[in-house]
Amino acid sequence: MQGGSATQPRRGDLVEKPFQGFKTRPVCLFPHRHQDRGERPQAHLARRRGQGRRIEQDAATFPFPRGGQVLTPEAALNSLPQKLAGTHVLNEYGFGGYLIFRGVRPFIDSRAELYGDAFLNDYARIVAPDAKALGSTVEKYHIGWTIFPPESPVVAVLDLLPGWHRLYTDDVAVVHIRDANPKR
Repeated sequence: MQGGSATQPRRGDLVEKPFQGFKTRPVCLFPHRHQDRGERPQAHLARRRGQGRRIEQDAATFPFPRGGQVLTPEAALNSLPQKLAGTHVLNEYGFGGYLIFRGVRPFIDSRAELYGDAFLNDYARIVAPDAKALGSTVEKYHIGWTIFPPESPVVAVLDLLPGWHRLYTDDVAVVHIRDANPKR
């Protein structure tokens, strides 16, 4: 077919021109998927290549914040004494992935399917906050420190909880640590 159609682009337009200068053209690993739509695999690759450029351009113009303190509790973790980094932490659900990245074992992270409904329901009660649930969790899991966003309701309860004090506060995170000799 010389001119091509709407379902099948002309060979010279989409396939050969993007790959000029290469000795071989990319090969599609799943050609049957494209043949069902009347396309050649190479046409699919060329179409995808154009979409990738559009996405890259959109990402370059979108105001996406970058840097340690903007999206992560990096500064809060840097303020943590080394001896506490290895103790058990009670953390914000959204901070779990970053804690893992930094080598800290989180109380919870975004892999919810690993924890089960009962654990997730207990966690929801803790951060609601339910002071009794928080206290029993701290004792049960031997929690040595916590990290939550400043707007989290559990922060206010931790401020009033005997045996706990704030170690660090910024716009991203608040770290509370357990006193060495808590008053009961």
